[in-house]
Amino acid sequence: MSARRDIIRFAIPVSLQLVCQHSISLLTQVFVAALSDGAVAATGLAAQLSGIALIGLSSLGSAASIKLSRLQGSEQTQESARVMWRALVLALLFGLMAAFVLLIGAPWCLAALGVQKNVAPLAIRFVRMIAVSIPFLAISETCSHLLRARGDSRTPMLVGLLAVGID
Repeated sequence: MSARRDIIRFAIPVSLQLVCQHSISLLTQVFVAALSDGAVAATGLAAQLSGIALIGLSSLGSAASIKLSRLQGSEQTQESARVMWRALVLALLFGLMAAFVLLIGAPWCLAALGVQKNVAPLAIRFVRMIAVSIPFLAISETCSHLLRARGDSRTPMLVGLLAVGID
């Protein structure tokens, strides 16, 4: 099989998963927009704060997948298993830490951003709702990266599509 075909075969599930996840975010914003302008502002701010944590998680997953790919290529299966385990533990710890910071620090984070007083209570509530999900997102995101590093882009896509369907 050609390299181009391999890349396309691998990229299609990844792309489909990402498009579906972003589409559900867009639809959520459309539904929230029907509530009020304050709700739109509050969810937008909450998404930005949680996005910072998700960037950190994605970086962790990318770094672990690079290391895992190298180990897989050199057939170091025992070390590969250790890297996967450590990456998942680090992701969970990072996710718990980020959730704690956002749960406790939501009012201060939003105040630092200059959130209007009429939007702040709703934004705090949205940040805290999202914060609870971050440890689970941490594990999911890291598993996706690790599975892709092992050559499996289909399983993360199916899990992602299931999550979008449930949402």
